[in-house]
This record gives sequence, C-alpha cells and structure tokens, in this order.
Amino acid sequence: TMDDDIPNIRSKIFHSAMHTLNLNNHQFDDSTIESVVDTLLPSQRIIILGYGTSAVVAYDLYVKLTRLGYKCYYSFDTHVTALALSEPAEGDVVFAISFSGESKDIVYQCKAVKGLDPIISLTGELDSPLAKTSDICITVKSYETTYHTDAMISRIVQIAVIDVIFTALAVKGGTKSIARLTRARQGLSFLKF
Repeated sequence: TMDDDIPNIRSKIFHSAMHTLNLNNHQFDDSTIESVVDTLLPSQRIIILGYGTSAVVAYDLYVKLTRLGYKCYYSFDTHVTALALSEPAEGDVVFAISFSGESKDIVYQCKAVKGLDPIISLTGELDSPLAKTSDICITVKSYETTYHTDAMISRIVQIAVIDVIFTALAVKGGTKSIARLTRARQGLSFLKF
C-alpha cells in the first residue's frame, strides 16, 4: 500500500515469492518437464525466445543450457531472432517464454515455425495464444498485486522451473554433463580472482 515502509515491502515480497513457489511446487506436472527434457536431449539447436521482462528468464536458460554443451541461440532483438527462425533445420527446438502468453512478437514467431520445429513454452496462462501454439506448455501460477506491473514474482517461479530443467538434463547427461560443467567452470576461472 502507499503506507508500506521498507520492512513491510520486503516482508510482503518475500512472503509472496515463498507462497508462489510453494503453490507451484505442489501443483506441478512432472510429466510435462519429462517431455521437455526428452525433447531437448537430442536437439541440435535450441532457439530461445523471451523479450521484455521474460528476457531475464530466457537469458538464464540460454546460459544454463550453454554450460551443458547445448547449441543455443538467443537474442534480445526480435528481428535477429526472426532471421534465425527463417531457416529452420532438423533438430531445432524453439523454447518460448512469456508469462502472459500474449506477446505478439513471440506468438507470431512461434506460429512461423509451427509444424517445422517442436515448440516448448513457459507461460502463466494455459489458454493463451502462446500455449495454444506450443507442442509442450509449462504453466506456472503467480498472483501479481498492485505494484507488480511487470510480473515480478512469476520470474522467480520461472527461473526455478529453468533450474529444474537444467538439473534434470544434467542428471540425464551423467558423467558427460559433470565433465562439461567442470570445463565451463574452468573456462570462466580466469574471470575471477
């Protein structure tokens, strides 16, 4: 509210995040994640879509999959992404992220490759245009409030879902994944003190 001070704001946001994570943890469909993992495992290239506030989640997915050795493509620029999508290849998978599921740039780009590449989506609305265009749809629940105009808490849940996918892929990859993650850490070591 307008009368909230910093402790109240902090407490409300943290409690909201914990409540939303707990809600999603208990209502999650593990078979959907299994389908996502099975689709991503043999992929040759993963094209990740996510703009605006979803860009944070999309970039997190891009970094994590790259660490596991997947060939990924991600750009903040819808025009550049359209170029990547203009030449779909066998083994491509599209992973689209939009909490509302109504972002025209993402929905149009998915429709352009529908039937050519498998489309995975991470969204908050099962009845959204993005969900209806997807082959596999992961839905998360989040209840944004007065000042949450940019889906603040939903990003936390979406990143948790990305972590579940990343960890499941790493586990399925076995010792090869451990070796890749070790090499990734070593490759980044010169950037740290």
